[in-house]
Amino acid sequence: MVGNDKDRMVLWPSNIDVDKSRGSGRIIAREDAVSNPKLSRMEKAASELDLDPVVEEDKAYPGFWWESEGRLVVDKVKGKTEVAREIAGKMR
Repeated sequence: MVGNDKDRMVLWPSNIDVDKSRGSGRIIAREDAVSNPKLSRMEKAASELDLDPVVEEDKAYPGFWWESEGRLVVDKVKGKTEVAREIAGKMR
């Protein structure tokens, strides 16, 4: 889906999960992260932020390829960390 599209970025539930370590994929501070993030909630938050979200449920985070958590593809309007922080903020 993303391929060479420079105007889109991939976010994984692990990126905003308070229970994950930085080494396990979390990219925002624990105080900004959420517990047990679901793709459907991430999609809703991204829609509210007008990021044109696309859910890809059959994808697995590369570091944990055996766990198919899915991913969210959104418009790249800011840096990945800032977008992840905004999505997590909307989910709280």
